[in-house]
Amino acid sequence: MSELEDYDAEFYALEKRIGRLAIATGVDLTRPDQVLALRKENYALLGYGDKHTYHLLHELFLLRDYLQAHCISEHGAQECRRLLEHADARLRKRGFHF
Repeated sequence: MSELEDYDAEFYALEKRIGRLAIATGVDLTRPDQVLALRKENYALLGYGDKHTYHLLHELFLLRDYLQAHCISEHGAQECRRLLEHADARLRKRGFHF
Protein backbone atom coordinates (compact mmCIF):
# COMPACT_ATOMS: atom_id res chain seq x y z
CA MET A 1 0.00 0.00 0.00
CA SER A 2 1.41 3.40 -0.96
CA GLU A 3 1.64 6.29 1.45
CA LEU A 4 -1.25 8.06 -0.32
CA GLU A 5 -3.38 4.95 0.00
CA ASP A 6 -2.52 4.90 3.70
CA TYR A 7 -3.70 8.50 4.03
CA ASP A 8 -6.86 7.68 2.10
CA ALA A 9 -7.65 4.77 4.42
CA GLU A 10 -6.86 6.87 7.51
CA PHE A 11 -9.05 9.78 6.39
CA TYR A 12 -11.92 7.42 5.63
CA ALA A 13 -11.66 5.57 8.95
CA LEU A 14 -11.34 8.79 10.93
CA GLU A 15 -14.26 10.49 9.19
CA LYS A 16 -16.39 7.38 9.71
CA ARG A 17 -15.57 7.34 13.41
CA ILE A 18 -16.33 11.06 13.71
CA GLY A 19 -19.65 10.55 11.92
CA ARG A 20 -20.69 7.65 14.12
CA LEU A 21 -19.76 9.44 17.32
CA ALA A 22 -21.60 12.56 16.17
CA ILE A 23 -24.72 10.48 15.57
CA ALA A 24 -24.36 8.86 18.99
CA THR A 25 -24.01 12.24 20.74
CA GLY A 26 -26.63 14.05 18.66
CA VAL A 27 -24.11 16.56 17.31
CA ASP A 28 -25.21 17.79 13.87
CA LEU A 29 -22.03 18.19 11.83
CA THR A 30 -23.92 20.12 9.16
CA ARG A 31 -24.50 22.94 11.66
CA PRO A 32 -21.47 25.25 11.88
CA ASP A 33 -22.51 26.48 15.34
CA GLN A 34 -22.37 22.95 16.74
CA VAL A 35 -19.04 22.16 15.10
CA LEU A 36 -17.60 25.43 16.44
CA ALA A 37 -18.91 24.71 19.95
CA LEU A 38 -17.33 21.28 19.77
CA ARG A 39 -14.00 22.64 18.54
CA LYS A 40 -13.97 25.30 21.29
CA GLU A 41 -14.93 22.68 23.90
CA ASN A 42 -18.09 24.63 24.72
CA TYR A 43 -20.07 21.46 25.30
CA ALA A 44 -22.92 23.21 27.14
CA LEU A 45 -24.13 24.50 23.76
CA LEU A 46 -24.45 20.95 22.46
CA GLY A 47 -27.06 19.73 24.90
CA TYR A 48 -27.06 17.28 27.74
CA GLY A 49 -24.79 14.59 26.32
CA ASP A 50 -21.88 12.99 28.07
CA LYS A 51 -19.02 15.48 28.43
CA HIS A 52 -16.45 12.71 28.03
CA THR A 53 -17.97 11.65 24.70
CA TYR A 54 -18.04 15.26 23.46
CA HIS A 55 -14.38 15.54 24.43
CA LEU A 56 -13.56 12.36 22.51
CA LEU A 57 -15.25 13.83 19.44
CA HIS A 58 -13.26 17.04 19.95
CA GLU A 59 -10.04 15.00 20.10
CA LEU A 60 -10.94 13.21 16.87
CA PHE A 61 -11.30 16.60 15.17
CA LEU A 62 -7.83 17.53 16.43
CA LEU A 63 -6.45 14.27 15.09
CA ARG A 64 -8.07 14.95 11.72
CA ASP A 65 -6.52 18.44 11.67
CA TYR A 66 -3.10 16.95 12.42
CA LEU A 67 -3.49 14.29 9.73
CA GLN A 68 -4.56 16.90 7.17
CA ALA A 69 -1.61 19.17 8.01
CA HIS A 70 0.81 16.27 7.74
CA CYS A 71 -0.69 15.15 4.43
CA ILE A 72 -0.45 18.68 3.03
CA SER A 73 3.19 19.02 4.08
CA GLU A 74 4.05 15.66 2.51
CA HIS A 75 1.91 15.68 -0.65
CA GLY A 76 0.48 19.17 -1.18
CA ALA A 77 -2.96 20.67 -0.75
CA GLN A 78 -4.41 19.45 -4.06
CA GLU A 79 -3.63 15.79 -3.44
CA CYS A 80 -4.92 15.92 0.13
CA ARG A 81 -8.11 17.64 -0.99
CA ARG A 82 -8.66 14.83 -3.48
CA LEU A 83 -8.21 12.23 -0.74
CA LEU A 84 -10.63 14.03 1.59
CA GLU A 85 -13.22 14.37 -1.17
CA HIS A 86 -12.85 10.67 -1.94
CA ALA A 87 -13.39 9.74 1.72
CA ASP A 88 -16.37 12.10 1.91
CA ALA A 89 -17.96 10.59 -1.21
CA ARG A 90 -17.60 7.06 0.18
CA LEU A 91 -19.18 8.13 3.48
CA ARG A 92 -22.09 9.83 1.71
CA LYS A 93 -22.78 6.57 -0.12
CA ARG A 94 -23.06 4.92 3.31
CA GLY A 95 -25.54 7.52 4.54
CA PHE A 96 -23.26 9.95 6.39
CA HIS A 97 -23.94 13.58 5.51
CA PHE A 98 -21.66 16.22 6.96
